[in-house]
Amino acid sequence: MIAVIWIPRIELFAGRRPNALLLMGRLVVEDPAGALASYRDKLRDPQSHVPLDDALAQRSPMLAAQSLDGNYQAAIGHFLRENYPDGLCIVYDQMGQTAYLAGIQQQFVDLLGLASPPVSLYYFNLNAANNSAKQLYKLVADPLIGLRSNADHDIGLEGAMQYVYDKNPDVVLIHGFVTRNPLTLTYHLSNSQWLLDNYVPRYRLAHWVTVYERKDRQYPLKAVSFPPVLEFESLQNSAHRPLAADGAAIDFRQPA
Repeated sequence: MIAVIWIPRIELFAGRRPNALLLMGRLVVEDPAGALASYRDKLRDPQSHVPLDDALAQRSPMLAAQSLDGNYQAAIGHFLRENYPDGLCIVYDQMGQTAYLAGIQQQFVDLLGLASPPVSLYYFNLNAANNSAKQLYKLVADPLIGLRSNADHDIGLEGAMQYVYDKNPDVVLIHGFVTRNPLTLTYHLSNSQWLLDNYVPRYRLAHWVTVYERKDRQYPLKAVSFPPVLEFESLQNSAHRPLAADGAAIDFRQPA
């Protein structure tokens, strides 16, 4: 946990020497107050440059040189942070580096459910349909949970999709590889008439990720250059569609 803020900077950090976790631990031991202040500032603003960055560069230039542009999910987070105003609702299915680096000022809806409980419950119910142990768990747990929450414990696909619709997101990111699995909300959202009617594809990032913006909003691009790993492609004034896992454009269909 000590180096978790810096781990996105390190490509295959577990195989590097010196070990990233041990190095960061030594820096904390040598200067506890300075290191903790650096962690505090980095947590507040992941893009800030702090003294511990300099200390890491001095101890292991190769380690410190593994910048965030070497990781496409982190690069997407930076892209969102640099090109969109604060206070937006963003839909995506990756809640790790992307959401963290995009900034706490953004609200994310997680299509895989990790950070969005109604979506998570949808996947649980989906798995429980053919699992007697999970059905037994629901039989016991749902009444107890109902004492503190009026959430729909039997939420299905329609309810999960409506949860996303009701958020009225400003930006929707569709990961083409995730659409390979027809059980994911990413798959269903990418094929929904709702997306086609209300959003327009603006950019493609890292080959797989298509960025949609609401048709009634415009967010002028601020960045003038992009890291190679982002593979930035503008889709404005084009008929481009998100890519499926086989590299083919996804066809929109009415939701089932």
